[in-house]
Amino acid sequence: MTNAAQLNENFDGRDRHEFTQGIVRSGLGVLDREAGPDKSNALKVYYKGYPQGSRRVLASERLPHPSTSAELEFDVRFCKDFDFVKGRKLHGLGPLKPVTGGNKVTPTGWSARLMFSQGGGLMTLSISRI
Repeated sequence: MTNAAQLNENFDGRDRHEFTQGIVRSGLGVLDREAGPDKSNALKVYYKGYPQGSRRVLASERLPHPSTSAELEFDVRFCKDFDFVKGRKLHGLGPLKPVTGGNKVTPTGWSARLMFSQGGGLMTLSISRI
């Protein structure tokens, strides 16, 4: 049995999700018309520097239905002169209270994300309960 998508964001402006609205409200992103794959709309995210690295682009979207498994799919394009410096995490999945920032794993805590490394490589980063 195939599960139907719980959340689909195409950035067309009709049913923008809280995730997108939060990033735009924070000033760390804008909707960019025809900048995505096949001239689709996209969310352009800004990594703004400060002494500890870059401002965190944080936003959450609660799924409408409980699930025992989930997939996250999105396209990423970095600008031509993007400075990969130390590497950073991309958006991912987690429960209501995910484990992040090196915090201790809890019985219900986990997170799964992709991360780009210094020089632009890609790796997985997941923290799950043992």
